[in-house]
Amino acid sequence: MRFEINYDDKKVNRELSYDETYDNIDVKPIPRYAYLMQLNYLEINVLENGRVICAGGLSDLSKAKRTSLTIPDYREGSLTVVSKLDPDFGTYQINRSPWPIWINPNTGWACIGDPAIQGQAVEFVSNCVAVLDHVGNLKALWLKPDQLPIPDDT
Repeated sequence: MRFEINYDDKKVNRELSYDETYDNIDVKPIPRYAYLMQLNYLEINVLENGRVICAGGLSDLSKAKRTSLTIPDYREGSLTVVSKLDPDFGTYQINRSPWPIWINPNTGWACIGDPAIQGQAVEFVSNCVAVLDHVGNLKALWLKPDQLPIPDDT
């Protein structure tokens, strides 16, 4: 699954909040979308034109490990899927096996994927940053909801 960034576009404004009871990231307002993708259990909503507009749902943040790594430098913009999407396909899985989840309790950011990866980074939704490698593959997704579970030091 390949993506591209456009720094000339504006990010989508959404509110991310963490629901500890359900280990869920709630998104407001809830958008209409054409395609659904998943990263681990997190749902990523995509418009017909391929623009990614939302990330939320079951998060597995309660299983996260602690990190001191910080989010890479990023700019505001849009994230678009450039791979061909079939509306009859159903849910697209971004990763074949679960990616690790990391939380930096000092910054309030959570990372699904590799927190050490450096690449093109874009805040495509409020408090949601994607990091792509040089060919457009998603390598990390950083989220900053209103609160996070604090992982053990182990």
